[in-house]
Amino acid sequence: VPVPDPVMFTITINPTPSDAEVKLNGTVQSSVSVASGSSVSYEVSKTGYTPKSGSVVADSTKTVDVTLEALPVEKVTITINPTPTDATVKLNGVEQKTIEVDKGNEVSKSDYVTKSDTVTASSTQTIDVTLDAVVAS
Repeated sequence: VPVPDPVMFTITINPTPSDAEVKLNGTVQSSVSVASGSSVSYEVSKTGYTPKSGSVVADSTKTVDVTLEALPVEKVTITINPTPTDATVKLNGVEQKTIEVDKGNEVSKSDYVTKSDTVTASSTQTIDVTLDAVVAS
């Protein structure tokens, strides 16, 4: 007696954000066809988001929407302490001596035109900057 072919269903994961990585049954793919009644495991992940996983039973062709939650971004404060104290300080192009940014961002600073630097904001910090006097010639 011939065995009938199993009924196949397609399971598709629709991730948000749309460029998140989708794994179905351990393989990077967003869609898979399986026999009716099969369980399909999924993992959805993206850097900066909380990953989600689960499983779905293939009892029909279906699309599962999976929305990832963004991880909270840690804030850090960068403070420039210039010498002389009345020096003009610009952080990211704005005249200010203190700026709050997302951890890991780069902050650029310039005092007069004599010194400039780029700092990666890995922690809350104060940076001392001493300006050299311009000697008139």
